[in-house]
Parts: sequence; structure tokens; C-alpha cells
Amino acid sequence: MGTSLGAVPPAAEPRKGWLRRNWKWFVPAAGLFIFVVIVAGVGGLFAIIEGSIKQSGVYTQALAQAKANPQVTDKTGQPVTPGWFVSGSINVNGDSGDANISFPVSGPKGKGRIYAVAQKGAGVWQFETLQFGADGQTDRIDLLQAQTAAQTAAPALTQSAASDATPAADATASSADPVAAATPSSAEPAADPAAAPATPAGVIASAQFSNDPNLRCDLLEVKRVSGNALLVRWRLINTGAKGIAYDFDWPQLYYTDPAENKKYAFLTDSSGARVLDMWYGTLGPAEQRLQWAKFPAPPVTSKKITVYIPKFMPFEDVPVG
Repeated sequence: MGTSLGAVPPAAEPRKGWLRRNWKWFVPAAGLFIFVVIVAGVGGLFAIIEGSIKQSGVYTQALAQAKANPQVTDKTGQPVTPGWFVSGSINVNGDSGDANISFPVSGPKGKGRIYAVAQKGAGVWQFETLQFGADGQTDRIDLLQAQTAAQTAAPALTQSAASDATPAADATASSADPVAAATPSSAEPAADPAAAPATPAGVIASAQFSNDPNLRCDLLEVKRVSGNALLVRWRLINTGAKGIAYDFDWPQLYYTDPAENKKYAFLTDSSGARVLDMWYGTLGPAEQRLQWAKFPAPPVTSKKITVYIPKFMPFEDVPVG
């Protein structure tokens, strides 16, 4: 039977698009990709927050005190290593702030956690609570109490200037009595020649590290230099038998001029770089570091200033050379 003229052939079925043909594997793959992106974003944000806390002064100070505490190292062994997952918060606004954090630490013998609550004022962190709790134990070690005991047993802070030295006339007998001049008084025995001076020669003043009295800061020089600037030089010395961790926040370095009740921060150049040479890290036994910084000079009428070196007691009434 022949084909009828003018018959219309059936329409071809339209071809499916790529997405309709591959949706069974594309949808799960897209979902997995979105999940990975979200996880990576959250992980990156967590790493940034974790890193910023670990670079803060309150974290590094708390860790340094834990490492230096023999009760902590007796529980964990050495070295004491910080872990991840810091909990809590740090809020800083310029030279002030507050912190409430805790973080894990571990060693060859055991694990534990550091708990720190601190307030920041005038650029310096002061701990209200600093404790260590070993895993599996309810009792905590008070690190602040241990620090206070160490500072009480340490020699008192020495901060003397050359102008405070005893005049030579007071140390010798009157020239009117040649016998007395040649013979030491029985009431005032001669000084022990082996006794060490309170402040090393060539040092304006000395102070102890707030976290470990075995770290000493010697203020060496404060003088006006060209460019209407003030040069301050000092030296860090580890007088102990083990390494001491030292770090700081930049706002902690400055000086004040009591005469005009004004605070001066260190200088920066035209590119914003700091005009100074400062170090932080772990200072080994008997190791020392020389450091310096330049500041705007005070008025010529200002003869004495107070110098603030991070983590040390202020150096007061320092003569400007």
C-alpha cells in the first residue's frame, strides 16, 4: 500500500539539556562542593581568630608563666607545648581591655589547661586569675601565688641614679685628723671590697621582669640627639639558669614628662616604620640583648623623665643627657 501524498511525519522528541541528562550526579557533587567551601571558610575564620589570640600579650604571658612554674612542669613534663582550640575572648581598645581565656597545654608526662582572666590598663596586662588545671584533677595550681612568692624572695628592686651617690667627703675622715684619715673608724668598719655594687657600672637604673625576676633590664642611656629626638638605650640580661620568654605590645614602650604631664610614643619614619631596634623571644641563660628606640625630645626645660620599658617597673626621675 503506498504512502499517501501530503502526510506529515511525527515530530522528533526534543533533546534534553545537559543539566537534565546529568542531574543525578551533578546535584550531589554541587552540594559537596558548597559544603567544602563553607567548611573551609569557617576553618579559615577560626584559624585567624585562634592566631590573633595566640599573638596577644595576655596569651604569651600566661604561657610563659606556666612554662616557668615547676609545679606545672612536674605535672606535664618539659617542654610545655600549647595546643589548639583556645576558648574565651579578648577585647582591646587602645591601651585598655579585658581578657578571659583558657587553652590546653601538654608535655611528655601529662596534659592540662591554663585559665587566665586579665585587665589591660595603660598598655599593661594585669592578671586577676591565672591557674593551671591538670587533666583528671580537680585542684588547680595558682600561678599568681607562685609568682608573688618568687618576687618576695628576690632582692628588692634597685633604681638609683649617679646623683644619689654618697659624696666622697662623707666616705673619708676629716683631713684635720691625719690619724683618723689613715685608720678606719671602729664604729664604721671598712666596706667589703668583694661586695658587688647595687647597680652595674655605666647603668642608670635596673629593674626586674614582671613575669620572672631573673630577667633584668638595665637602662643605659637617655640623651638628646640630632633631629630633635631622644635616644633611649637599654639591655636585657637573663641572670637565671633557664630560658625566659619575653614579649610585649608596642603601646607599652613610651616615656612621660612629669614637667608638662605629657606622654611620648616612639618615632616612626615617613613610611610608618618604627625607629627602634627591639627583640622578643626566649632569652637563654646568661644571654643579653641590647635595644634602643628614638622618641620626640621633650622641651629643653624638662630635665627628668619616666621611661616605660615593656613588662618592667617604670624608670622614674631619669635625667635627660
